[in-house]
Order: sequence, then C-alpha cells, then structure tokens
Amino acid sequence: MGSEHSRVKLHNGRRVTVTELRDLIPRLEKTIEDRSRVADERSMAAEEFRQLFESVKATLDAKDAEIQKLRGKVDQLQSVLNQITSGASLISGDPNSVISNNETGKSSPKKRNAICGDRVSLSAYSDIVSEEDKFKRYKKSDESRAIIRTAMESNDFLRNLSNVPIKHIIDCVFEQRFSAGQTLIQEGDEGKYLFFSECGVLEVSKDGKILSNLQPGTVFGELAILYNCVRTATVKAVTDSKVWVLDRKVYQAIMMKSALRQDREYASFLISVPLFKDLPDSMVKRIGSRLEVVNYSDGEYIIRQGAIGDTFFIISEGQVDVTQQADDGLASPQFVRTLNRGDYFGEKALLSADKRTRNVVAKGLSTECLIIDRATFNELIGSLEEIRNKDYGDDADDERHKKLPSKPKIIDKFKDVTLDDITIITTLGMGGFGRVELVQVGRDASITYALKCLKKRHIVDTHQQDHIYSEKNIMLACSSEFVVRLFRTFKDRKYVYFLLEACLGGELWTFLRNKNTFDDSYTRFCVDVLSAHSTIYIVKE
Repeated sequence: MGSEHSRVKLHNGRRVTVTELRDLIPRLEKTIEDRSRVADERSMAAEEFRQLFESVKATLDAKDAEIQKLRGKVDQLQSVLNQITSGASLISGDPNSVISNNETGKSSPKKRNAICGDRVSLSAYSDIVSEEDKFKRYKKSDESRAIIRTAMESNDFLRNLSNVPIKHIIDCVFEQRFSAGQTLIQEGDEGKYLFFSECGVLEVSKDGKILSNLQPGTVFGELAILYNCVRTATVKAVTDSKVWVLDRKVYQAIMMKSALRQDREYASFLISVPLFKDLPDSMVKRIGSRLEVVNYSDGEYIIRQGAIGDTFFIISEGQVDVTQQADDGLASPQFVRTLNRGDYFGEKALLSADKRTRNVVAKGLSTECLIIDRATFNELIGSLEEIRNKDYGDDADDERHKKLPSKPKIIDKFKDVTLDDITIITTLGMGGFGRVELVQVGRDASITYALKCLKKRHIVDTHQQDHIYSEKNIMLACSSEFVVRLFRTFKDRKYVYFLLEACLGGELWTFLRNKNTFDDSYTRFCVDVLSAHSTIYIVKE
C-alpha cells in the first residue's frame, strides 16, 4: 500500500506517485500512436509529392528537349529562308499553287515527289537526268537499308517520297566512317551531301553553342542539298560513327527522273479518261504536270451536297459512291451509282458556280483522286464547252505570246543612270546569291530604291544564267501595282545588279507565315491578283 503512494522523481524534476505514473502510461502510448500515424501520413504525402516532382521534372525535361530540338529546326530553317529570300529575289512565289479542298475540310493535297528547292536550267536538267543511270550503286546489308528507309520516313522533307525514288536513293548512298572528334559538316561550308546516321552519336552546334545530339537513324544535312545554301550548323562525331552519304547531283537526278516518270504515268492515265482522250499529247502532259494527289479513307466525304465547289476530280485508284439527299433533308441519302478508276466527277463546277448536287463518298480501304481547280484547268485548256472544238496547236501559243512585248524596254527615266549615280543607304538583306541594298539615285533623297546585287560566280556555278535572263525580261515586261517594278539592270566585273522598286512592307509569304492564316476577303483578293497576272507564270514555265 505504501509503495502505491510512494513518489517517483521524473526527469523534469516533477514527483508523481506510482498510481499516477501507471495512469500516465496509456495516455503517452496514445500520444505516441497518434504522432506515429501523423508521421506515417506525412511520409506518404512526402513520397507522393516526390513522385509527382519526379514526374513533373521528367515532363519538363522532355519538353525542354523538344523545345531545344524545335528551336534548332527553326534556326536551321530560318537560316535557309534568309539565304533564299534575301539573296534570290524580291518577288517570291510558286506558280504551281497547291490546291485546297474547302468543300470537305480536307488537309492540303500531298506534294509531288520532286522535292528539290533550287532552280535548275533546262539544259542542266537534261544533263542531270541523262546521267542518273550512270551513278554507282553500293552494296549494303538489309539492316542498313532498313535504317536508311526508316530515317527517310521520319524526316519531314523526305517522308512523302514514293517507293521508286526511295529505292534509288538507298542504292546510291555510300558508306563513310568518322572517328570521335572528327567533323562531318562545317558551318558556313557549301552543302553537297546528305547524311544518314547508322551508328554512333553526333553533336550539332551553331556559333560554338551545342544544339543537340543526333542518334542513329537520323537524316541530317538535308536543307543544304534541297536548297542551294551553305551549311547552317556544324556536326561532329562524339563517338566513332558510321554514316551513309548521298551526293547532291545524285539526289537531283533521282528526283527529276522520278518527276518525269510520274508525269508520264499521269499522262498515260489521263489518255484513258474519256474527257481527255481526244486532246493533243502536249496538252495532256501539261495537265498531268499540274495535278495534285489526295487520298481518302473508307467512308470519307470527298464532296458534300450543297457545298460550293470549283474542283475537278479524277479517280486514279479505288472507288467512290455517289449519293443524293432528298429535298426535305430528312431521309437518309439515297445511293445513285458507284464510280471506278478512270471515272471523273465535279465537272459541273468548272462550267458554273452551282452548288454540289450530290455527295461523293470514298469506298474501300484507300481511294486516290487526282484533282485540279477551275483556274488551273481554264488556264491550261480553256472552258469545257470549247474542248472538243478548239485547236490547241501552235496558233494558240502564238496568240498568247503576241500579247507580251518582244523586247522589254528600260524606263526612259533611268536610261542614262549608271552605278556611279547610285548611293547605298543601308543593307536590306543578305543571302547565298548576294545582297539587297536600299539606295537612292542621284541627289533626290525623297525616293529610295532596292538594288539587288547577284554574284556572277555563284550564278555560273549553280547554272542559273537562263533563270536570271528570264527574270530580267519578265520583270521589265511587267507594269502593275501588284508586281515589283524593275527599272533597269547593271553589271560590273563581279556582280549583276537589278534596280528595283523598294517594297518595304515585306513579302506576302512572310506576312502569311507570321499571321498563320488570312481571312476570306484577304485570301480572295490575293487569289484574284495572282489570277489576273497568270501570264507571268506561263512565261516562267
């Protein structure tokens, strides 16, 4: 009994009885248990937070790597664009515009296979194509061939190539090996080769700053071979590496021959279409060269009833079903007929502005259509009502050329101007061909002009003499508010000079790239202007 009331001194100096101590123990155990549970919950929360942190960090690292990769591509493309747009011409544009299918919201048609950004004269074209069969083919393992093909299929510039040019490219690439530290591509050098990496790690740098590492199965150096420009970055081997190399001339020959082969195939196919069978071969070839290809999957609408259409379709592969909706719009579309390879539809849109009267739906796994718009169709062969009666011989071409001045004349105001009369104010742009200067003529500082300076040596090296002469004659022949005026030309020992109207608002292409899209009214205005000046594109071709 006495022991129950005896007191015990605690570490804090407090004295308690044994009974009090016995009662205190359960409360302490409960406190310890509660605190242990709180600690476990906090530990679990900390672990969840750590996992979340690692996940977010991994995501950010992946995004950083993607951003770095995209930034490298942007820098690369921007460097090429600067060289092309600044030094090539103040009026840029592709006469072979890509057709858009606004009726169904279908994405832009697939590009033709001839991917080659630089211009080549007709004589050089013939020489390159004739030499294609002479190029050496190199043996390689099935594994190497598979790596090269996969790399091409994952590359933005090469993925749309058909099997024939892909096979020729794989046959013609040759092997090269590089030791760690060796340079494959030097920034600023002229680009003559395209590379496919098979093994090893490669480092890409620009202005001494590392941009990225290239792993096996990657295509690089393609921009310099597609476009006539210098290398935009340096590539070095981090480890011992093996790459496959394609010569620029070989690439050009393969692509040009592929384009000719495709044009022949299209021309042969078009002859089997009743609408074109009576046309001259020369006209069929011209139509074939302007066709674009669109592929549709099973059940996809090619044309919707009620849509405004101005596109003509020819079925090159597969089938389509034609259906028609009742006037009340309540019943399901009724089947009309099935169209097969060689059949065509949409021709009414080339004769009038009527809305589509029926639906056309792709049938089967894959349907391929060749398409052409009203403007291109009329530009090449006139309206359909005149097809069976109009003679498309030499007389038609002669009449067209009579509308153009045979000898473009220099504007009288600039007839006596010499290079000594021109004062440079500032440089507007630099490029692979030369530069463009903002200048004034004589002492009149109120009006400025653009002086495009083209290197003679570079023109000769790239076989652009014919193109420069054509550019001069066409621009001197043009007199329009919508076309940059060429006032006169000069030359000295190193350069050829074009004295041009200074259009400081920028290029339409650059404006479109910055805005991403134009609204409907602006687009119609641009199209109307281009259509009104279609003669310019005919001369260029």
